[in-house]
Amino acid sequence: MSDSDIVNHPKHYTHGGIETIDYMKAKSTHEEFCGHLRLTAIKYLSRAGLKDDTLQDMQKAAWYVNRLIQELRLAQKDVEDGYEQEQRLERIQRG
Repeated sequence: MSDSDIVNHPKHYTHGGIETIDYMKAKSTHEEFCGHLRLTAIKYLSRAGLKDDTLQDMQKAAWYVNRLIQELRLAQKDVEDGYEQEQRLERIQRG
């Protein structure tokens, strides 16, 4: 498996036909999911070079930061477009 696959789509997180991250998003609020993304990025930054390959840890941290940015932009766009709270939550959870 290439480094890109390990970082972007780890095979062990896709068992059952859905990536774990997508399931987590569907089962959490926007705030909970964004908190998870932020804290997971911190985890990889904090342990960089102590457990696995330093570059791989930094790539994983970047993946979580980029996903957090994506989620925040989506939420901001929904607010700017005038979505009601309920509609915004549905859209965020659908991805």
